[in-house]
Amino acid sequence: MINGNDMIKKIAILALCGGIIISCGNRRNIAQQESVDNIIALTNDKSFYRFDFEAALEIDRTDTLTLNGLSEKITFLRLDNKALLGDLNFLCAGLDDDFIVSSGVANNVTPIQLFDNKGTFRKNLVMTGRGPGEITHFYSWNINRNVKELIVSDGTNAVSYSFDKKMARSIPLHHHTSEVMILNEGSYVGMGARYGNIEQDMPYLTFFDNKGNVISELYGRNNYVAVPQGVGVWPLEAYGLYQSYSGNVLFQDMFNDTIYRVSAVNIVEPYLHLHRGKMIPEKEDITNSAKKHDQVFFRNIMESEKYIIVEYIYANLMCTCIWDKTTGEMIANTSLDPAKTNISMMQTPAQIKYRTPADKTITIGILSVSADKMYCVLYPQDAKAFMPEITDYDNPIVIIAELK
Repeated sequence: MINGNDMIKKIAILALCGGIIISCGNRRNIAQQESVDNIIALTNDKSFYRFDFEAALEIDRTDTLTLNGLSEKITFLRLDNKALLGDLNFLCAGLDDDFIVSSGVANNVTPIQLFDNKGTFRKNLVMTGRGPGEITHFYSWNINRNVKELIVSDGTNAVSYSFDKKMARSIPLHHHTSEVMILNEGSYVGMGARYGNIEQDMPYLTFFDNKGNVISELYGRNNYVAVPQGVGVWPLEAYGLYQSYSGNVLFQDMFNDTIYRVSAVNIVEPYLHLHRGKMIPEKEDITNSAKKHDQVFFRNIMESEKYIIVEYIYANLMCTCIWDKTTGEMIANTSLDPAKTNISMMQTPAQIKYRTPADKTITIGILSVSADKMYCVLYPQDAKAFMPEITDYDNPIVIIAELK
């Protein structure tokens, strides 16, 4: 366990992790990746999970588990058309019997809205603007269900909405962050921005209080890569922060198989080992399309009580796999060809196959998960095939899956 109050101990532990955070500019050698026992020894928490991507992707999968097979019950939620929502960047998360929804990108976004379990619009939670409790645009928004709080960030400012107090308040960030998440203790963690090809330590994670004041920062080697103009680099692995169902935050380093759990200020622990072996990307190969074809690039991670969901790119396909935390097995794997996929689906955090009541298998987007539910999106053009009352002018439909 890394405790930021003891800086010398923190640096020593990070160094033991094979340079995972102190220097991530180079590929970790296989021996370091395999030293999972050494990583586990750093924390008293026994819930460390290891999933073998390399072995799982060598299996020829002609079929995959659908949402139907993963669920005890599936419910469709039609959202009130009084609240106009678009297909682009459509997001939804559930909280108790309510649903928080938004859509749009950059400066063209809807307010973050609250709907009840019948799909009736109740109110706007956070508006775009420059007034108190408003934000210029949504870079990210996340919910901690334990503290019942929504946090919205545009990179330089944040707005918090408390579902208990039923009020929004502005939080001026005193340090630029590209993602903001709420921790169970009520503090916040943001992912520090990186600028230019600077070979020096920069903040990875910034912890701050409810007034935006910086509590502490954890530093690591800047992994920014300068790419010549006009050179394509897709796919490209990136840093990421993801809210877990537990209220903890998952931190994704670059070119690293280990995903870290942030549970409190300065407490960062190895939590998931997504073993890619020879499929792990290397910083030196980001412009080498031939090598990148056989590498796995992580894009998004979700965690429910029983499952780990990973969106990744492999062989130029957008893929989503679901791992069973109990067995360690990959139980579902969905792939999409970006050249044949509409942009709305590509913007969803993950994807899964769904067998419709008309007995047709389609791909739908996974928007978020809670401990025992998965929230997905069904676009009107797909819904019309088995829901004749749906038109092209209807809002996207939320699918609530109660997980087995």
